Amino acid sequence: MKLSTLILIMTIVGLNSYSQEWIDIPLPHALANIDTWELQEDVSDDFNYLFPASNVKSNFGNDKWYNFYHNKWDGPGTTYWQYNHVKVDGDDLVIWAARNSNTTKMNRSGVNAGCVSSHGTIRYPVFIETRISVANIALASDVWLLSRDDTQEIDIIECYGGSDAGNEFFSQFIHLSHHSFIRNPFTDYQPKDRNSWWSKEKISSWGEYCWNKGKRKYIRVGVYWVGPNHFEYYIDGERVRVLYDKAYANKIGSAWYYSYPIDLTTGYHSVHNFKQEDTYSFETLKAASEESTISVIDPYNFQKGNGFTKELDVIINVESQDWHVVAGRTPSDEDLADSTKNTMKVDWIRAYKPVNYSKEVAGKEYVALKGVSIYPSQLTLAVGEIANVSKVINPSNATIQMVSLHSDDESIATISQQGVLRAISEGSTKIVLTEKGMNMSTSSAIRVLAVDNKEFNKSILIEAENFDSTTGKNDDSSFGGPGFGVNKTAEEITYVNKEDQVVYTIDVLKSGDYLIKYYISTPVEDSQIQLTCENTTIVHDVIPTGDWQKYQIQIPQETIYLKAGVQTILIEASSESMWQWNLDKITLTRVK
Repeated sequence: MKLSTLILIMTIVGLNSYSQEWIDIPLPHALANIDTWELQEDVSDDFNYLFPASNVKSNFGNDKWYNFYHNKWDGPGTTYWQYNHVKVDGDDLVIWAARNSNTTKMNRSGVNAGCVSSHGTIRYPVFIETRISVANIALASDVWLLSRDDTQEIDIIECYGGSDAGNEFFSQFIHLSHHSFIRNPFTDYQPKDRNSWWSKEKISSWGEYCWNKGKRKYIRVGVYWVGPNHFEYYIDGERVRVLYDKAYANKIGSAWYYSYPIDLTTGYHSVHNFKQEDTYSFETLKAASEESTISVIDPYNFQKGNGFTKELDVIINVESQDWHVVAGRTPSDEDLADSTKNTMKVDWIRAYKPVNYSKEVAGKEYVALKGVSIYPSQLTLAVGEIANVSKVINPSNATIQMVSLHSDDESIATISQQGVLRAISEGSTKIVLTEKGMNMSTSSAIRVLAVDNKEFNKSILIEAENFDSTTGKNDDSSFGGPGFGVNKTAEEITYVNKEDQVVYTIDVLKSGDYLIKYYISTPVEDSQIQLTCENTTIVHDVIPTGDWQKYQIQIPQETIYLKAGVQTILIEASSESMWQWNLDKITLTRVK
């Protein structure tokens, strides 16, 4: 519970506005085949600010929340939601309960409790997760999503605390559930298969577990609302339950169990066990669904065959539910008066939408990210120069790649998310690459020198127009080119076609690994330049600069070893594009 580093994306797509407390916590690995995620800032909060309890309905969190339910209803069962049972203490959202002895509901004394609703809404596809410590009391601690017409509800967590008599069983489970309603006459469907109640080994009461004798423990619970008929539930970053169309998948112990409902009239809905596997398979879940005839999302067709499609509010609260009260499971006056037990805390809540979303996302194979790097790891530029640094992802097809770039000192050098580096003024800074999904980072040391600084004389400079010879296989004379080979101007080479070659002679003073810098320009999307010396070839995919005369420095991701003495350098336009690039110069700088 400290302010830290993420975003999840820092942007992944645009999240630089403030530091989130969840920055060091990656999204679940099981969120497969999604390149980037975008934070939904209007329903995400780290609660690292102060909001004192108020006796009136109030907005807080920069107008993200208000301290009541999303309509005028004052609560279920014996609950009375009160404005002044909500606060933010600089670290957590705090919601608590107390006895209301002046009024009664259901012929019982009431319970005052807090409730929070979001101003913003979310809609699929979206992943939403919270880090929560539930109250150690015989009430429900809830984080849920609800449509504004109260007909579609997805529960992120519904958890009962306390170990009061009669409550022992229910306090062992977190209900991973949703509700499909019709309002008139009021009717509610929710899954009641036994596996919808999730337990943690050796937990006798979630309230006692989170209370932890005053040293609060927190649990992360999330829902990936993939589509109208597809929900996935996550506990501490691990996928544990999936509902898809007409079937369930549940992780029990180390195995996955696939089933579908066969009878919704029993207390616990009866299911047919379709298959057991060691790992989660969306294909197996789809196969189970195809065997079934009963929807696990909306079996009574309350949503008219559309599934869950509506914008949903985020609601966080403590409550005394009707069925709980009828069963006699209500908190004692002693527990309601104990501020260490009657309080639910939310450390943070975050929501992300997938940017590159596929309807088959859950069925794709997950490829784990192993590492990231930035190339080059150090670079010296002159004031005013523009270079391109490369983001290296290992492996390149990793499922989740949440990469961002920033400069430690933008007065020295700036960097775009596309890797375009601009040298602004003399000095030193770092370009930092951060991969937020796996909490990885690396940096490149940047030095910016005056244009006339003598240090630049250490590099081997090849002026592109000063070549020894040129040849090619494409005659471009009809377009104004030289024919077979590149065109030579006073400052550059132009009219470079596919397979054009240029030869240079250089004098290498000292053997070693040399960094290659091309001063290059092209509007072409798939041009390529390769450099060969002796038996070593370095290939670089040229990044489009937007124009034939818009030059920038581009640096291949490999150095080349050069032996001392006179060497021949061969440059070739090596992609399949007919027209490739213009080249101003090449510098070769020894790095070791």
